[in-house]
Amino acid sequence: PAAAGRAGGRLVSPRPAPSSSARRAGVKAQLLERAAGSGRGARATAEQRADVAELVAELEALDPCTSAAAAAALLPGTWRLAWTGTSELFAFLLADNLPLVECGEITQTIARAGTDSGGADFEVTNRVEFGLPGVRQAVSNTGEVRVRSDKSVEVKFVRARVEPPAEAPLSEGLNQEIFGRQVDLSPLEGVLSPLQRAAAAAAQPAAEVLGLQGGLDFDTPSGGATWLLTSYLDEDLRVSRGDGGGLFILTKDP
Repeated sequence: PAAAGRAGGRLVSPRPAPSSSARRAGVKAQLLERAAGSGRGARATAEQRADVAELVAELEALDPCTSAAAAAALLPGTWRLAWTGTSELFAFLLADNLPLVECGEITQTIARAGTDSGGADFEVTNRVEFGLPGVRQAVSNTGEVRVRSDKSVEVKFVRARVEPPAEAPLSEGLNQEIFGRQVDLSPLEGVLSPLQRAAAAAAQPAAEVLGLQGGLDFDTPSGGATWLLTSYLDEDLRVSRGDGGGLFILTKDP
């Protein structure tokens, strides 16, 4: 232990070092704050990317999850994407830059596999929402997860789904960022509401013609599995790295 010193004739004890849990909480808060406002990484500046990389490395060194059993208890649930460094999702994320187009929540839901899973440990469903003011749609893909080590899992996607378009509260889409500026479309609500009703009325017949009234499910082409390394995991934050070098930071729903 560090030796005590003297200040003004008084014995001064050294300040105790912060605990691991306190350090983790501090780094997590800094990481999420730095990621905020970056379009989940798609619009991040070079400075933001450097800061996030540094904070992720610091957090990975504090990983409290040290066993496969602990990971199996923490993984199930719904995780929301807070940051990514992979270009695979940028096409969706950059839709936010288009007038009136919005990329909604990007989630990953992990559940324990059933007895008929063919040996899989978990089932994972990745889901991306997108749409226009008053209209929402989503696409998803579902895969089988096999735990290969304390940190790594093998994922093989087996089916995909296109959800039918659904009407959403118009107020959700009235504050838009258009070409870098926040624009309030509330004064146009009276004009947009009839258009929304017309779009909803047209969407139902169109969905029926396309066979989408109940959604569209299809098997994904059989191919090789992908690998995912969980480099940090606790009860509400996860850092994963894909085999192609992608970085994913996700927060867990309570």
